[in-house]
Amino acid sequence: STVMDLDRFRGEHLEFDQTVNANVMEATVALVRCCNDQALELFGRRQAVAVAALNDGIVEVLKASEKRAYGAIE
Repeated sequence: STVMDLDRFRGEHLEFDQTVNANVMEATVALVRCCNDQALELFGRRQAVAVAALNDGIVEVLKASEKRAYGAIE
């Protein structure tokens, strides 16, 4: 039936979106690590700690945004 097809379609797209979001998050975390390493190399420990804290905040915002998006979909 059309309703079952629509449910299957939504499920497939939700799974795809979750995979894409997981890949984006993984890439973001890798980028943050790279930025933290560069900050340590360029600025020294004190400023690198501040950069790492800022980057951690960015990752937390992304995670919260992802959680809200899933809530809206479900």
